[in-house]
Amino acid sequence: MHTTDNILFQAVAAPYYRRNAGFFLFLFFLLFGLYPSFKQSLEFHYVVINGIGNSLQFFLLAFAIWLLYTIKTIHFVHGCIKNKAYNFLQLLNALPSRKRFFHLLQLQCLLLVPALCYGLAAFIIALLNNHPAGAAVIFITLTALCILSTGAVFVFLLNTHSSALAGFLHVMPFRFKTGLFSVLLKFIFNQQFLLLLLLKTATFSCLYFFAKIDEQVFEDRILWLLYITSLIGHCILVYRNHHFMETKLSFYRNMPVKPLVTLLSLLGVYAVVLIPEIWALKAVAIQQHAIGNFIWMALTGPSLLLLLHCLLYTEDMKMEGFLKLLFGVWIVTLFFSLSSNRWLLPMICTGMAGFIFFNSYNSYEKNTEVEGLE
Repeated sequence: MHTTDNILFQAVAAPYYRRNAGFFLFLFFLLFGLYPSFKQSLEFHYVVINGIGNSLQFFLLAFAIWLLYTIKTIHFVHGCIKNKAYNFLQLLNALPSRKRFFHLLQLQCLLLVPALCYGLAAFIIALLNNHPAGAAVIFITLTALCILSTGAVFVFLLNTHSSALAGFLHVMPFRFKTGLFSVLLKFIFNQQFLLLLLLKTATFSCLYFFAKIDEQVFEDRILWLLYITSLIGHCILVYRNHHFMETKLSFYRNMPVKPLVTLLSLLGVYAVVLIPEIWALKAVAIQQHAIGNFIWMALTGPSLLLLLHCLLYTEDMKMEGFLKLLFGVWIVTLFFSLSSNRWLLPMICTGMAGFIFFNSYNSYEKNTEVEGLE
């Protein structure tokens, strides 16, 4: 093994697998330990692996899992690069770009071994079952994940001293007029990109696949349950936005900006954030022929996130207290979404958000000792 590759293995790959040993043991138990016999578990995995090569639904599900795992490895390497104890990794920048990329590619392949092994099995089974197109798609997908993840790590290494992910996102700057709307969007896409990507991948996949199932077995109440739960899952994003506004943008309160403009800016931000979910739900109108249902869902999303944001102005709470409050919000919104009066949900959320905001915004005072989620 080359000296550089050996250093990367000892410093990055080995600690990664030691740190995630519990996760891999749990995953192994989940995949092979829930069946009465090892033979039955192999039969189950054969069906899944065979489905990846000849079924679009199975492939997209596998792709979503591989993508999430790839993001997990990128996040780990990015944390190592930012850690002062790993300053020696910056010496890789002294190597020629081609050699540096090749070493990082080998590192990423080591970190992606679990996904690559399952993908290799799917590739071989697809070839044996005469599905060359499926095998080609699997091979291209895994190759692309390796190369793109290596490219992300390559850029992170070049921008070691820049803010997290700023160099990677430099190619997509925002051109909005300066204001709360543009500043908050920049904060979300620059400082919370990994969280946003993980969240959107999970919620988009669930909503998209369920909205496109056969009309005869489609159940809109289950879809509403998934949708409301996915919206509540945005609580970390909402909490960090609020914390950012009240700590880094505390001067904004002293600016001559009307509260209504601030409220509408927040609503606009959350409308942009929910574009993937709204796009995933378009099958409700197109395939399920429930245009009204789609409209109420599209209106409910931003209004509910706005309500969650405004609830943080009622008192200075930590994340634990916010989660307790969210359970009550989830129960109430779920009750309305499963009833025939679901059309009231966006109006109720918007009305309550406005009432809370105009009554609590000016009197709210952030306790600087509360760290929350930074």
